[in-house]
Amino acid sequence: MTTRSWVGIASLGVLVVCVGCATPYKHAVLPLGEWNGSGHFVSATAASSEEEGEMGLKTFDGNYPTSLKIEPAPGGHTDGRRLEILSQRGKQEGMEGDRTHLIAYLEPVDSGDNDRLTVYRLTKGGLSFDENPPDVDEGPEGPAHASCLVVDGDLVLRIHYMEGFVDTFRFHGDVLNKDGTYSPEIEEGFIHWSEKLRRQQ
Repeated sequence: MTTRSWVGIASLGVLVVCVGCATPYKHAVLPLGEWNGSGHFVSATAASSEEEGEMGLKTFDGNYPTSLKIEPAPGGHTDGRRLEILSQRGKQEGMEGDRTHLIAYLEPVDSGDNDRLTVYRLTKGGLSFDENPPDVDEGPEGPAHASCLVVDGDLVLRIHYMEGFVDTFRFHGDVLNKDGTYSPEIEEGFIHWSEKLRRQQ
């Protein structure tokens, strides 16, 4: 076998090994782009039982398509971001509307010289559960509401929108895994979700 043949086989081996490899993130800067995928949610809510004074539990789950768009936030900091999430879950008993449409504006807060960590304020946000676009209002008070951290080459973003409402995004190359919880009143139950999305080229 010629030297050229060996080089060709070796190159092919490298190509096979690297298919699906993810370029590791080195800096805590949110990427721009669009991601599409699907998710699964679980809802567990308190329900009145037949026995007086006792509360039962009502649970259900379902699948849905979901998308995420990250764009530069107009004005302000150059690394500010506008996030738009649309999850079309359909009408579900005990849940408002047929979708969750969320818009959030994140502005970096000075977090020192650590380029593997960025802390954000949620400066504006809005939420809609029907075909009408979200009304965007000023964000909650406080010094910070989100963190972005490089962990083992992945980029992990966690946003605390409000009390009991948290989203976690883990970017791994072109793949995004997203998990969250909504439970503003824990005694009334919760909604949990897990999603997998892929970046659109």
